[in-house]
Amino acid sequence: MSDFVHCLTLCQLILADKYDRFELTYEGCHVFNPGSFKGNAYGWATYYPATGRAERSELPNA
Repeated sequence: MSDFVHCLTLCQLILADKYDRFELTYEGCHVFNPGSFKGNAYGWATYYPATGRAERSELPNA
């Protein structure tokens, strides 16, 4: 069984680009872009596969 442990591993996927953040569902496919890290606040999104929801978060610039 230990030969296949890597098949069950979930890795983080980090997405960031220069475009504004958005979130939409199109024909049952949930799509979101957390937006850019550059600007007034550092924003990210956490996706929960069990519920199919993405939660937006941000850390304000100090």
